[in-house]
Amino acid sequence: MERLWQKDPAATPFAIEEYVDLVATFLRRLRPDIAIERLSAEVPPRYLADPARSWHRHEGTPLHHYDIVRLVSQRLAEGC
Repeated sequence: MERLWQKDPAATPFAIEEYVDLVATFLRRLRPDIAIERLSAEVPPRYLADPARSWHRHEGTPLHHYDIVRLVSQRLAEGC
């Protein structure tokens, strides 16, 4: 993904809202007997190609895995 982004900076990954919608849609379609191991991952900032483009809260602090799980859980509860 980093090489793709270096070639075309307009090629951005999902916005957090898009990602949460995608994961919630996927989880709704998944059979209930299938376990999900991970919804996202975290890496140290030194490994990010552009830390300024990583997912952040409105206050500017980075989103952590538990934040993403919470957002997906909320979206599932909303039934959207």
